[in-house]
Amino acid sequence: MKQSILFFGELTPNIVHGISLANSLNIGLLSKEFSIKIIEEKSDLKNHNKTNISKIKQIFSFANRIYKYNKKDKYNYFYTIFSLSTLGSLKTLILILSYILSGKDKIILHIHRGDFEIFYYKNILNKFISKIIFRMINKLIVLSCNQKNEFSKYIDSSKIFILENSLLEEYKMIKQNIESSNFIYISNYIKEKGIYELLTVFKSYNDKYLECFGSFVNNEEDIRRYDSKNIKVNDFINGKNKFVKLNQADALILPSWNEGQPTIILEAMMMGTIVLTTKVGLIEELLGDDYPFYFKERDKISLQNCIKKFERYKDKEQLSKKLITIYYEKYSKYIHEQKLVKIFKEKN
Repeated sequence: MKQSILFFGELTPNIVHGISLANSLNIGLLSKEFSIKIIEEKSDLKNHNKTNISKIKQIFSFANRIYKYNKKDKYNYFYTIFSLSTLGSLKTLILILSYILSGKDKIILHIHRGDFEIFYYKNILNKFISKIIFRMINKLIVLSCNQKNEFSKYIDSSKIFILENSLLEEYKMIKQNIESSNFIYISNYIKEKGIYELLTVFKSYNDKYLECFGSFVNNEEDIRRYDSKNIKVNDFINGKNKFVKLNQADALILPSWNEGQPTIILEAMMMGTIVLTTKVGLIEELLGDDYPFYFKERDKISLQNCIKKFERYKDKEQLSKKLITIYYEKYSKYIHEQKLVKIFKEKN
């Protein structure tokens, strides 16, 4: 008989961002080996970074469902995400407590962001909640060796397991020639993604083209004002069309202020599309410390200099092939599946 997992979190297609894509990938792979009950959180990007009464009510509604489901069926594991905001961490704690109170205590927590210590030291409540959570969980899944070392200060290292991100969909296409100044942005239109710095820089260009794809938060009118001859603002894109666009672009630009291991960078690597990005979160571990196209977050001049460097760079084709090789050697779905299943089956 299969072991069972009670999962709580966001999933595609109801919401699409890095965490929901990772959740959908992991749940799909785990379902081959485990029986899984899903409690899906269907949040709205328009409520990004907002706290309201309806959110709090929803948390207790989810906790009640977890308690009832587990009281009835006694799942072997509760699997969820550590949300790095004060309200999000409180939600994580309440959900874990509801699972424990219903009679089980095998908890696997997954963290997808690279800014835990910023969150942890922001206020005393964040510290307090985190410490309680770490005492109650059995396994913590992190994204890299460096992140494991970071979390070893807060939780026994024997409970920490490394699982790099991978992709829900994998495509192989012949990379088109990299010759023009054709750039692409694919992410949600959130200021923390650096979208305003990016649009401002390209507004000053006449000889470079930027195509943007993403979901809007509360800023659609502001973002669409930048639509012009050399800037195209588009709605969200997904599936094969996204990979075709990535393949056609000379480079992806990701000017984020903070990241974990961005899915969009993995998608670009798989396609052999060069990435211009900030060196935040765990991006440096994806691309390497000697990667040539990093720029400073929130810094338009640094972004402009990175674009100039890219256009002068002579070994674009070689770098493109290197990115494809790195993806398939370290981050492919096959490798990800072996590690994921082992984490859930390994006793500790």
